Amino acid sequence: MVVLGCVLQSERAADLVLSKLQEKDFYSPVHRMIFRAMQSLAAAYRRIDALTLKGELELRGDLEKVGGEEFLAQLENSVASPEYVEYYADIVLDRAILRDLQSAAFDILRTTQETEGTIQDKIISAERAVYEVTRRRVGADFVSLATLTHRFFEDVERKAETGEVQQGVQTRLVDLDHIVTGFYPGNLIVLAARPAVGKTSLALSFAYNVAATTKKAVAIFSLEMSSLEIVRRVVTMLARVDSTILKRPGRIRDEDTHRLVEACDKLYDVKMFVDDSSDISPFEMLGKCRRLAAEHGELGLVVVDYLQLMRAPTRTENRVQQVAEIARGLKNMAKELEVPVVALSQLSRQVVHREKQIPQLSDLRESGSIEADADVVLMLYPLPQKEDDEEAEAGPMDPTLPRPVAILIRKNRNGPTGVAPVAFIPAYTEFSNADHELKEEVYREVGRA
Repeated sequence: MVVLGCVLQSERAADLVLSKLQEKDFYSPVHRMIFRAMQSLAAAYRRIDALTLKGELELRGDLEKVGGEEFLAQLENSVASPEYVEYYADIVLDRAILRDLQSAAFDILRTTQETEGTIQDKIISAERAVYEVTRRRVGADFVSLATLTHRFFEDVERKAETGEVQQGVQTRLVDLDHIVTGFYPGNLIVLAARPAVGKTSLALSFAYNVAATTKKAVAIFSLEMSSLEIVRRVVTMLARVDSTILKRPGRIRDEDTHRLVEACDKLYDVKMFVDDSSDISPFEMLGKCRRLAAEHGELGLVVVDYLQLMRAPTRTENRVQQVAEIARGLKNMAKELEVPVVALSQLSRQVVHREKQIPQLSDLRESGSIEADADVVLMLYPLPQKEDDEEAEAGPMDPTLPRPVAILIRKNRNGPTGVAPVAFIPAYTEFSNADHELKEEVYREVGRA
């Protein structure tokens, strides 16, 4: 009653209440009818006061249902001043959310008692019900530029005093960090390549570096490889041990065993977590990440390997629409969690039919939606190996030698695009900074832009 009385007394109060509350937030059916009439007046750009509200209720045939002019007068006199209208509106909103939460709890209880559906479906339904209730309370409001200016000048002062600038989490690949300045919270970073060129290894390198440097938790969703394969890949990369020795018959050298033990020790000190569910949607990922953050602290990065294997939130026969929903779901997850999300993606086969197989944005499979939702798009291009006759006679190249790879920054919403040369050692599935010779090789092949 007090909130509705404030609306009748003040235009400012009316603007605040009508933007903050909904009709269903009022418990009494009478108050809902009055609020609905107020919304109609506001939609018609008419002033809301006792006289105009009476006329609107008469047109709707609701005046007598709400208690007539006497009740409207009672509303207007229910508050001495509309100064504290926001406080009153928050009380109404809180009570409405508690009622919605109670209703969701009853729905969850009913779902658990039903015989149809799997346990996983029931858990997802419960998480979605609670999420839909709570997101109204945590939704962001407008922030004035005056307030944001204070935050901006914190960065300016830091730059003036120390020379340091605010950056996203660093990948430790110098040329890539120089162009994209790291991965920022809320950003969706798409890492795309053809199969078997190292995109999983690069993503795992990102994950380990973020976990090691920030001490934050890193979530890895591996839809293609098992969790044990992920561990094997990370350990051999850190140990700089040929990953194929674990699959060949015979004993492992003592030196390699020692290196593998040291690499495992490094992993004991970082918070990296793997989920190898093969059928998962962005919404399920969001729920799992929330639980991970609650148990292990703030998240530093989320890696998804890979996007085209995910399940769309809703069923549709059109694959392009499915991928669009998945990409938008991952972007929303990045914003909700305030964490960078690196999503791996396949490239279409059309890239292999070109004479020079340098990938472009249009090569993303089901590309339109991925390109639109991504803040950064990285594409891997391993340079073709040019062996001379002597090398060819000697056999294949030594897999422990670094090979030039170009990371093509095809989209960068908040900065320039360009080329970041890196070195890849196939035996260790390891990416590292390229030396001068490899950099020049990359630039000769693909250019600098």
